[in-house]
Amino acid sequence: MKITSEKDQQSQYIVRIEIDPAELEEAKGRAAKKLANQVRIPGFRPGKAPRALVERFVGQEALIEQATRDLIPKAYSNALKQEDIKPIADPEFNVESADPLTIVATIPVEPTVELGDYKDIKFDLEQPEITAEEEEKVLQQLVDQQSTWEEPDTERPAQEGDQVELELQTVRDGEVVGESFQRTGILGKGELLGQIDDQVQGLSIGEEKTIEVNRKPAAAEETPSEAETAPEQNAEIADADDAAATETPELPEVETLPLDEPEDEAPMTFKVKLNSIKVKHQPELNDEFAQSVTDVKTLAELHERIRENLKNQKLANSKRELTEKIVKEAVSRSTVSVPPVLINAEIHSLEENMANRLKQQKLSLDQYLQFSGKDHEAFHEELRPQAEDRIKTVLVLREIATQEGITVDEAEFSQEIEKMVTEFTKDASDEEREERGKAMRNYLSNEQMQSQLRDEIFSRKLTDRLIELATGVKATETGESAEFADVPENSARETEAQAVLAEATAEETPAELAEATEAPEEASEKAAPRTRSKKSTK
Repeated sequence: MKITSEKDQQSQYIVRIEIDPAELEEAKGRAAKKLANQVRIPGFRPGKAPRALVERFVGQEALIEQATRDLIPKAYSNALKQEDIKPIADPEFNVESADPLTIVATIPVEPTVELGDYKDIKFDLEQPEITAEEEEKVLQQLVDQQSTWEEPDTERPAQEGDQVELELQTVRDGEVVGESFQRTGILGKGELLGQIDDQVQGLSIGEEKTIEVNRKPAAAEETPSEAETAPEQNAEIADADDAAATETPELPEVETLPLDEPEDEAPMTFKVKLNSIKVKHQPELNDEFAQSVTDVKTLAELHERIRENLKNQKLANSKRELTEKIVKEAVSRSTVSVPPVLINAEIHSLEENMANRLKQQKLSLDQYLQFSGKDHEAFHEELRPQAEDRIKTVLVLREIATQEGITVDEAEFSQEIEKMVTEFTKDASDEEREERGKAMRNYLSNEQMQSQLRDEIFSRKLTDRLIELATGVKATETGESAEFADVPENSARETEAQAVLAEATAEETPAELAEATEAPEEASEKAAPRTRSKKSTK
């Protein structure tokens, strides 16, 4: 057999295997015996019919097809050895010619990366400035967290700023239908449907009113309550949980799909009863208040802490934006050769992630495609650019990390563990500290958790190095490193650049790479700095 090969621009070897006529004839003989056992030829027991009769009975095409299938394993093995090819996935086989019999094997191999001049990429790091308005906004958030809601001293109608509890029932054709349901929200804050909010003001406790609400588009989403949006006072364990979270791809606006469009645009009608009114009592802004929300002694120190955390938050944002620009530019300057099998695997991974997101909204992928007017093939082509970009980005970053010698040693890993344990136990009492430290170490002993932690350390080091190369300033000179562990509301690992940086740490084979990469969600827009309650977090 004659074997020749050439490598294309997609990290695939195109191998042509020409079978000698004598070898083919021998294979046809073996194929005839195999087929003789599989078909019933009148007058002969299975496997006993002469070859000539078997060939006439099954036909030359079937005989050659069976012979070719029998020849492929040996031919493929010989080709790999002769050409020293290391495949990363199963090849595709095609018969190029029948005379002489020529088999073409398309064999995907490890992607190749030719880095551009990434060290010549230059950008400036924007330095953050904190305004008085931003500081005041954060302070008000802290005041809101410490505020209490109590009944007013005297009976009065509901007014803007009150927290009200409503009991609602749906009215249809003048009759109350279905079960009653309750809603709680602050009037004037957009926490209730706007039209309900407006019409509830002026009601007294126990008073009922029929309210009409114009139908809203399916895409409209109600603002979550203050309790749902308030930052957590004790975020230490939440940070660790966040590190273990799996990121998911951006979900198209499926909420706009007409799943349950009404037949008409008639207003919805509700019977509303006001059950309670509560007013906010805010704490006095003094040193005692400052001590209640974080580990400072005076109100002045609290202001300084807020400014410091806001600065760190803005610096984190600046570094994320800078990192994304650096990564994008580095990829554009590099030449990356990726076999289609990896791209296709990534497309299916993105599709699976999409299906999981849709499932949470009680919608199937098939329904989404139906509403969007697409079939699976068109949807795959829509995902292809994203899949290609993500895999190329991962490969470029991995190659840069190799060139820069970036690794995570055991000392760094152990130091990070100790840092997290210290952070989690710093507010605990002496008797609690040991128990909580043990619990945190046990949590971090999970193999998946440790893998993600190593990835984050690697990501941080690679990010710092990219910024240093682009700006000429080391991370220690710009403030905290890009991960900013003390700013959980806007963690750097939630962004696109950080996600692919973390993926670049993985040691999987390229065949597994596409399955490991996942598109992340956009980072939170919240900018409140972190404060820590002195209360126990048991």
